Amino acid sequence: MHADAKQTEFCTYLSGILLGGLSLNAPFALWSVDPVAGLVMVPIIAKEGIEGLQVKPAMIARHRGARQRPLNAIPSSRGARSSNDVGVGRSTRR
Repeated sequence: MHADAKQTEFCTYLSGILLGGLSLNAPFALWSVDPVAGLVMVPIIAKEGIEGLQVKPAMIARHRGARQRPLNAIPSSRGARSSNDVGVGRSTRR
C-alpha cells in the first residue's frame, strides 16, 4: 500500500507540473513554459529513479525469506493445455 501511495503522489506531482505548463502555454502562447515544466520534472524523476534503484535492508530480508522456485514451475490451471500443445491437432489446410 505504501508503494501505491508513493506512486500516486509521484504521478500527481508530474501531472500538476504538466497541467501548469499547458495552462500557461495555451491561453497566453508562452511556448517557453513547456520546456521549463519539463526541466522542473527532471529532478523529481531522477530522485524517484535513484530511490528505486537503492536496495533497502527490509527488501533483502524479505528476498532471503522468500521461497525460491524455478521460473518454469509456474502452476497451470487444471485441464489447461500446455504451451507445447498449441496448434497440435489442428490442420492448416481446408
